[in-house]
Amino acid sequence: MKTDNESKTSAGKTEIILKAAQQRLGLYGYEKTTMKEIADDVAMSKASLYYYYPDKEGLFKAVIEKEQEDFFAKIEEKSASLPDPEEMLEAYVKLRIGYFREFMNLSKFRSTEHEQVKPILRALFDNFRAREKMILVKVLASGKQSGKFHFEDEQQLAEMFLDILKGLRFTLIKQRPFVELAAEEFQLMEKASANFTRLFIRGLKYQETTKK
Repeated sequence: MKTDNESKTSAGKTEIILKAAQQRLGLYGYEKTTMKEIADDVAMSKASLYYYYPDKEGLFKAVIEKEQEDFFAKIEEKSASLPDPEEMLEAYVKLRIGYFREFMNLSKFRSTEHEQVKPILRALFDNFRAREKMILVKVLASGKQSGKFHFEDEQQLAEMFLDILKGLRFTLIKQRPFVELAAEEFQLMEKASANFTRLFIRGLKYQETTKK
């Protein structure tokens, strides 16, 4: 059984490894990053690195999980400062594009390689989607309660909102040898997502009146 000091040391080492892996993956992507390079970055033997993470896929998964937690921490902070549901929806979309960009930079997958790694990350992606939906349901419900938004089912609405945003993101990466986007393409994606969000909010604010 580990002592408190041993647990703290292990947690500290893990944090150092993840930070180094984030930096190297951000520069070179998944394919061009090796475990030996990460071990060298943290002045650790390759064998010692394997003690913490048995393979590159496992380390990549841990990095993505950390990125996700960082994203949700930003959302929580933004929610505290933006009680208005309309502003929060717009802020969420902007932060979500930023997270997507970080994921693309960390991976730089070949399309074929992305399919190989996808099963490893599926549980993380599913959990991320569920947490996204919970946030959006809360924002939509808040808007409905305040009388600003008008709709019937926030669960279905949140699902639709996420599906359309996902479609806008992945329209740009179809049929590419590398899953990587230029800065200009991210700007186009951000603009398209912002335009859709404004239309979405306009629809939420519309209230049908009965003609007499």
